[in-house]
Amino acid sequence: MNKTRTSNFEILRILAIFLILLMHVYSHVPKAEMSTCNLFLGQLINTIGNIGVTCFVLISGYFGLKFKIHRFIQLILLTTFYALIIYITNNGFTLHPDILNALLVIPLYKNWFIACYLILMLLAPFINDYLENAEKEKIKKLLAIQFIVFSILPTLFNTSFYTILTGGGKCLIYLIFIYMIGRYLRKYHNVNIKRRKTFGMFLLMTSIILILNLSISAILNKRLSIYAMDCSPFILISAISIFYLFKSFTFQSPFINYVASSILAVYLLDRIRIPIDNHLIQLTQYANNPMLILYIIVVVLLTFTMAILIDKIRELLLTRLEDKLINRTIKCYELFRLNFHRIITRKI
Repeated sequence: MNKTRTSNFEILRILAIFLILLMHVYSHVPKAEMSTCNLFLGQLINTIGNIGVTCFVLISGYFGLKFKIHRFIQLILLTTFYALIIYITNNGFTLHPDILNALLVIPLYKNWFIACYLILMLLAPFINDYLENAEKEKIKKLLAIQFIVFSILPTLFNTSFYTILTGGGKCLIYLIFIYMIGRYLRKYHNVNIKRRKTFGMFLLMTSIILILNLSISAILNKRLSIYAMDCSPFILISAISIFYLFKSFTFQSPFINYVASSILAVYLLDRIRIPIDNHLIQLTQYANNPMLILYIIVVVLLTFTMAILIDKIRELLLTRLEDKLINRTIKCYELFRLNFHRIITRKI
């Protein structure tokens, strides 16, 4: 089975991160000063943007994650390294309590997606084995139960405190569910669907989410985005539609693949947008401006470009050092595991 990622999926990964950045930038513009048009813009950005994480994990599920300890440690190092860069960017080289958040970004769950993704990497071999060997009907029933419990019910009975899912789907449980859908699509529904159908479904889901969110916001007299949460069934269907839309394209682009290889760094360096906003664009002054969306896109593009450049410079200057550190860590781990096994064996 050919598992080479063609550029269509790389573009989708780039788009997913772009949409996530778009939401993050918009969320820091004061809502109290916004025009009605720009408040509606926020609903639209959330509606489209929240498919980003789901699309990213669907792709991981479709191709399948294989646990590789080198990649696992590298992701921890990159997350910590870029968290320190963000800290220095926003605080300089002065000591501040926030430096602990940067150094302990993984165990303190300061980056929810990376923490969950690391655990998903650990669990993926077991999930893959189960899905490979289980009967199709059993998998369908399991996915159906998960869909009801992890998507429909949390959306229908949305409350201030989440019991099964945290953050409206921003948690490990929901990522596992999405990953399993991606594996299922690869094994049992690896087909191409007409683009007008997939794009049409995306537009339908987007319209439904907007209508429902605007309606409930008007009824309760406060701004709500319940139906655009990560775990929303409408967001899930929308993400799957976009996934199949991009799946229908097949082409190779070395440049796109080159950029996409640093796409996770863009997510990790998301907060370098803060000095861009504070000192260059200052989005606050455009809160009531009909051109707000253009200024937001400029901030996103600048953030995106700077993050890619930083990551490519890191690759150029620090790859050897990084590999040495990772290999030394692996050797220490293997030595510890061997000694621990000997101690346990002697006691038995």
